[in-house]
Amino acid sequence: MMSWPFIWSPATTSAIVDGEISADASPPYARVTRLRVSNVTRDGAFIRNIVRDYPAGTTIYLEADPPTGRFASFTIAQPPDASDAAMLVLSVRHNASSADGLDAGPVDAVLLRASEPRAAATDPDLVALDVAKRHLRVVDPAHDPDVQQKLTAASATIRDYLKGQNDPTWTPSTVPPWVSAAVLLLLTHLYEHRGDEFGDAQDNDDRVWDAIANLLRRSRDPSLA
Repeated sequence: MMSWPFIWSPATTSAIVDGEISADASPPYARVTRLRVSNVTRDGAFIRNIVRDYPAGTTIYLEADPPTGRFASFTIAQPPDASDAAMLVLSVRHNASSADGLDAGPVDAVLLRASEPRAAATDPDLVALDVAKRHLRVVDPAHDPDVQQKLTAASATIRDYLKGQNDPTWTPSTVPPWVSAAVLLLLTHLYEHRGDEFGDAQDNDDRVWDAIANLLRRSRDPSLA
């Protein structure tokens, strides 16, 4: 996720100046098909090369700064057009917006990269088998297949929960410690509660996931309406 300060321009022509962002239609923004984004933010940061690399499927969320309740959200439909040296032109689809649209003036632009489809199980497990066994206090090899199956399931589930903040290249030696801690927490839950308990005796999934959410709060992408 990246966030930059811009000036929202109500102009629907291609004429924007440094620090501005504008659309090709006035409210209602459901008619918008293009956003024009200046090469630099309103505080002078050159972000053309960064924005140019955002793929189709990226969400752009624009909110008045300071917040007034006015916002607009779009999804990039095609890779950005960089043919104009002064700005980028983004082909977009409208997601949602406040009834009156955005006022001319300062806005924050948040870009959320879409998660790439992948087979989670093909990514490396996030905890080594010997570490998982020590955590579960399993000392013999007879249970290795069972522990391995649940370790892979826990790793894939935590990767999926992290969405765009999951790094497919993480290994047990490079994964952040709070992420591996979340895997071990879920692994313990899977190993000790196999779905053969019901009613009040069944372990409380909500408490497990509350604990996981607290561990991963610093890593997970926020959800935007």
